[in-house]
Amino acid sequence: MSDQLVTIASQLNPWEAHILKGRLEADGIFAVVIDENNFSYGMWATSSGVRVQVQSENVARALEIKRGAHG
Repeated sequence: MSDQLVTIASQLNPWEAHILKGRLEADGIFAVVIDENNFSYGMWATSSGVRVQVQSENVARALEIKRGAHG
């Protein structure tokens, strides 16, 4: 198992990132939400957003799940 994490989604609202994380974990994929504390709201937002990351060997499956979760 690789320790390298890869971003599969970014610039989500924190709650959207956690929903995706939960969906991935329900399918057995370890996922983390990062940069949540740097997220800003409104027209003064300067953050690059919240990111969801998975282990590199799970990227393809995670992207399939993400596409299914968002339509």
